[in-house]
Amino acid sequence: MNDQRPNEYDKIICDVTEEILTNLNPKCSYKRNREIIAERFGLYGPKKTLNEIGKTLKITAGRVRQSEESLMCSLKNTIKNNKTKKFSEFDKRLIKLLSEAGRISKVDDLAFNVFNHTISHTERAKFIFFAEVSPSLIVINENHQYYLSIGIGMYGDKSTFKNYIDTIVKTVQTNCCPINTNQLYELLDFEHPDYIRALAKISKKLVSYKDNWGLITCASINPRNIQDKIYIVLSEHGKPLHFDKIAEIINNSDFTHKKATTQSVHNELIKDNRFVLIGHGDYALRKWRYSTGSLIDIITEILKKAGQTLDQEEIVNQVQKNHKVERRTILMYLHNKALFKNISKTKYTIL
Repeated sequence: MNDQRPNEYDKIICDVTEEILTNLNPKCSYKRNREIIAERFGLYGPKKTLNEIGKTLKITAGRVRQSEESLMCSLKNTIKNNKTKKFSEFDKRLIKLLSEAGRISKVDDLAFNVFNHTISHTERAKFIFFAEVSPSLIVINENHQYYLSIGIGMYGDKSTFKNYIDTIVKTVQTNCCPINTNQLYELLDFEHPDYIRALAKISKKLVSYKDNWGLITCASINPRNIQDKIYIVLSEHGKPLHFDKIAEIINNSDFTHKKATTQSVHNELIKDNRFVLIGHGDYALRKWRYSTGSLIDIITEILKKAGQTLDQEEIVNQVQKNHKVERRTILMYLHNKALFKNISKTKYTIL
């Protein structure tokens, strides 16, 4: 559960926002200028469009845009030359957290690390507003390619960060899916894997699972259904698992989308030809070449292939090599005289 208790930064962001807005000029138009900035960012209520603000102020949307651009430019210059103590301290806090995160971070992730709780709409707006006027930070606006993000300005402008992100996306596209962060580091010219990881998180085209990256369409990274999740779980563990255990692993994993019930996992295991039941609710990947069929069929097939009598221990070993069955269960079937013939003390053949 998220800790919703306020910390010192809840008040600081409000105070700093007010400090920034007092720098709006000219003073004769302070009220209108404040209204344009506040409503464009949604600092005290819903964010408004250029047209909505223009209708209220009885000016064109184009005039609102020009005013916004001019005011933001003026604020940035003023703040650059006249930082308050609170502004500087908050700025340093964000730079420290961004450095630890890899120089860039999604806004919501960074804000959560600052405030220690999920922030409100207006808190988020003030947070973005602060980053926009800070001379130390850059803001990448959200679109179909990138998440809304904040980066440290000394490492590049918006275009630089976007080019870095696009380079990572192209590398993932042209290499195997999935590809690990360390593998990307070997292929790309970045200072540290943490930087690659942070940049990759900003792209809407990429997803990760256990530090492996792939395109959002890559089922082995971004499973869209229970069958794909089951396949990933079995592949990762490299051994048969009971359907209860598979469901448990899915629900404790980093997978996105809907959680899985035990029954739904069992149903999909039965339906999907990629999986094979090997005994007592345990399933394996068919490509692992585990034997199918009843235990009688499996023992019979082993004896047929041998073309001779086999020692019971050899039979047990061959069954367990491809089938998850307890030793005593195998011996119980072997000792059934209606099924198999006991040639000597421990040797068996087909009837």
